[in-house]
Amino acid sequence: MGFSHEELEKTTSSSLLSRRAFIKLSLSLASIPVAFAYQDKGAATLTPSSDLLTEFLGEQLEYHIGFWLLSHCGEARVTFCQSPAKGIYIARMSGRTAGFVDWLIGHYRYSYISYAGYDKKTDRLYPLHFKLIKKRKDRVNTRTITFNYKNQELIFAHRTAEGKEGHKIVAMEKGILYEDYLTLFYNFRHGFYGPLIRGMTYHLPLHIHEGFDYLDLTVGSKEEQETAMANELNPKGKDYFVRFTVLKEDVSSKSGKIFGWLSRERVPVKGVIKDVVFFGDLWGVLINRSFSQKQCNESTLS
Repeated sequence: MGFSHEELEKTTSSSLLSRRAFIKLSLSLASIPVAFAYQDKGAATLTPSSDLLTEFLGEQLEYHIGFWLLSHCGEARVTFCQSPAKGIYIARMSGRTAGFVDWLIGHYRYSYISYAGYDKKTDRLYPLHFKLIKKRKDRVNTRTITFNYKNQELIFAHRTAEGKEGHKIVAMEKGILYEDYLTLFYNFRHGFYGPLIRGMTYHLPLHIHEGFDYLDLTVGSKEEQETAMANELNPKGKDYFVRFTVLKEDVSSKSGKIFGWLSRERVPVKGVIKDVVFFGDLWGVLINRSFSQKQCNESTLS
């Protein structure tokens, strides 16, 4: 049985999924046939030393956030774990303001949460349900996208801080891949879309907004990388300079432009979001990469 529209209304009517709602959602998503998850046979692939789950399951990335005035005004964390429901994985990126800035702008919080399946044959995560939550003071905005492969449809839903709700159903197209921000984050890092080549632009699928179905990511040329490196105080781990643009509303930016650095192992070690409201250029620097328990804990499910 597929994920029904009635269940969607229930799970998107509050800003966060309860544990009970999550379990119900996960069990219904788990019934989606893997055969629907991958239809494009022409994507470039690598032959990594291990599969994606072995490489990333349990990974935790921790970042300090800063801007021109303060080197530490916020924190961010990215985690990837296996849910209690068989075959469902949860990737989460969350952030918060800290210190004086936390008080000044009203305790800003955000979360990107992706419920995903894994196709062993193609060694790729595929999105099932994606949720974006933004909270400032008592104002919460929530947006979700459900990837209903059984009925071949995308279900976009939102709820504003004022309580206004809406959803729209859009037919999926045949023969293309579907990604959300976090499935793309891990699939690209794992090399599903090919090796990193300096000077190359990757036209990557991304389905977060209706009518917005791709992200162009450019790996800087040797000359561009050398120019960017001249502005870095610490070159350690900065092996590939990358730049791309997302919709500005997703990152509270006036331009949506992002650039950053990947290590040789494709670990994001630094990122800069341009023109962020209140801050200007906001950067994040990796302070710790670790591997914790592979099973999701209570905080991940809440």
